[in-house]
Amino acid sequence: MTARWGSISAQTRVEIGKMLRERGLPDAPLDGSAPPKGWEERYLSARKG
Repeated sequence: MTARWGSISAQTRVEIGKMLRERGLPDAPLDGSAPPKGWEERYLSARKG
């Protein structure tokens, strides 16, 4: 999944990190680095609200 993460802009990666933290993923990075394992499922479920 790293390849897909690398194709996302740095600004968007930071925004994803902020959103994941708001949704209860305290280890989500805020600097645009790769997120923790399992981020895809958590991100998709967070988007669905």
